[in-house]
Amino acid sequence: RYVLLPADARLTDQSLIAVDSDGHKLWAYAFEKKLNPVEINRPSQFTWVADLMGDGDREVIAIVPFALGPNQRDGTEFQISCFSSRGKLQWSYTPRETFQFGTHELHGPWLVLDLIVSSRGTKKVIYAALTHSEWGNSFVAELDPSNGRGIVRYVNTGTIRSLSEI
Repeated sequence: RYVLLPADARLTDQSLIAVDSDGHKLWAYAFEKKLNPVEINRPSQFTWVADLMGDGDREVIAIVPFALGPNQRDGTEFQISCFSSRGKLQWSYTPRETFQFGTHELHGPWLVLDLIVSSRGTKKVIYAALTHSEWGNSFVAELDPSNGRGIVRYVNTGTIRSLSEI
């Protein structure tokens, strides 16, 4: 039996929608918490489709901007979520790291400014650039594509806006 795989995905007001290569809807995942429409409407990439496990299947990764309150300006808590090709939530990573910069301690909410799926040999690895919403300090987390566990790989006193292969 032939199974259609996601080719693209997009966030809408309250859900994630995956489509095939012809643009036909394959599935939708409705989030229980309210998404922040200000973040969704920014001209940034929020979704990726990749074969993370190297098995010919395609997973969907989404940067999900949850609203912290009823007003758009109440702030956002970002979560990185991974879905199977059939729309089942596999794992989620919410950045909760805390760092000490001089005498100031920084903790979330952290903004996810970029994400890349890279290869380490035959294995895929996910890297995310996260920045503090007020102070601009940032870090890069490496996420395990099988379970979403994050490891801090780099910390910076300035903002990291984008990631790329080198």
